[in-house]
Amino acid sequence: MLKTGLMLLQTSTDFDLFVYYYFPIFLIAILGIGGIIFAVRRIKKLKRALEVQAIKRSGEVQNSFGGLGYPVLRFNHNSNQVKVYSVPGSKNSPPYTYVVVYLSLPVVQYMRLYKEGFGSKIEKKLGMQDIQIGIESFDENVIIKSSDEFFVRSILTFEVQDLVLKIINNHRADIILDKNELKIIVQKIVYDEATYDELINVATAILDQLEKMKYMS
Repeated sequence: MLKTGLMLLQTSTDFDLFVYYYFPIFLIAILGIGGIIFAVRRIKKLKRALEVQAIKRSGEVQNSFGGLGYPVLRFNHNSNQVKVYSVPGSKNSPPYTYVVVYLSLPVVQYMRLYKEGFGSKIEKKLGMQDIQIGIESFDENVIIKSSDEFFVRSILTFEVQDLVLKIINNHRADIILDKNELKIIVQKIVYDEATYDELINVATAILDQLEKMKYMS
C-alpha cells in the first residue's frame, strides 16, 4: 500500500514537472518551428513574385543570408541601377518594401510625393508648401513638395500622374527624388506580382520622363 502510494506520488510529481517545466519548452519549440516554416514559405512566395519581375525586366534575384533573408531584385533601366527589396518589421518599426533607383547622373532638384491625410490638410492650412498641378483628382489626394515647381510639372505628365495616383491611393506609397536616388516606399511587405508591377512602373516612368527632359542625357 505504501509502495503504491509512493508510485502515485512519483507519477503526480512527474506530471507536475512535465506541465510546469517540459510542456512550456515543448510548446515554445513547436511554435518556433511553425514560425520558421511560415517565414520560409513567405520568403519563397516573395521570391517567386520577384523572379517574375526579373524575367520581365532582364534582371536577377539574389538571395540574402543563405536564403533565409528576403531576396533582392536587381535590374537596369536606361543605364540606371534599380534595386527592389523588403525590410521586415520589428518591435519598433513596421515592415517596408523599397524600389530604389541609383541614377546614372544626379539631379539637383528635390521632389517628394505622398498621400494627403488629415494631418497634412491641417499643415496646408498653416502654410505648408504643397504644389498644385491643376488636376483636382490629383491635387486632392497627393501632397507635392519640391524645390522646383516647373521640374515637377514636367515630370508629372498625365500618364505619370495616373501611375502615381494609383500607388499612392492603393498602397500609400511615398515617392522621393533627391540627388542621385529615386525611392518608392510602401509600409508593408509586397508579395504579389501586380503590386510590384505598379511600383516599378512608376519608377521607370519617372526615369523615362527625366530622359526626355534631358536631365539625365
